[in-house]
Amino acid sequence: MQDISQYEAVWGKLARFDLVKIDRLAIPTAAKEFLCNVGLPNEAHVPPGVKFTASADDVVTDERGGLVVGLLDDHPSVCVDPSGVVVIEGRFVNSNLECFVGSLYALELSYGKDDGITWLRRELPEIDKRVFEDEANYWPTALQDAELLDFK
Repeated sequence: MQDISQYEAVWGKLARFDLVKIDRLAIPTAAKEFLCNVGLPNEAHVPPGVKFTASADDVVTDERGGLVVGLLDDHPSVCVDPSGVVVIEGRFVNSNLECFVGSLYALELSYGKDDGITWLRRELPEIDKRVFEDEANYWPTALQDAELLDFK
C-alpha cells in the first residue's frame, strides 16, 4: 500500500470509499483499491480558485459509466471513467487516481511559491506525463486561467 502520510499531513484524514458500494461499478480494480485504501482529500483548492470536495459518501455514476469521485464548487464533475482515467466533464485530467492525488498534492506544495505555476508546469509531467499532451486537457487550461488571475 502507498504511504499516505504526506497527504494526510496536508489534508488530514482522507475520504475513503466503501468497496461494497463501488465493487460492481465498471471502473478498474486498481481505481477501486485506491479509493478504498488510500482515498481522496476531503477538500482541496484547485486553480483558478475552485474547491474540490470528495464525494465518498454517495455513489453516483456519470453517463459514460464512470464513478463521480468529487465535486468542483458543489457540482459533480470529477469522475473516474471506465478505463481508470480521471476526467472533469469528459475532459482529461490525469491518467489515474494516483496521478490525480499526486497532482493535487503538488498543487498544495506550489502555494506561496513565487514561481508556483512555473514550478507546477515542470512538476505535473513528472507525476503524469500525459497532462500536457493536449492543450485542451484540464491542467494546461487551469494553469493558464490561474496565470491570468495571478492565482497563488
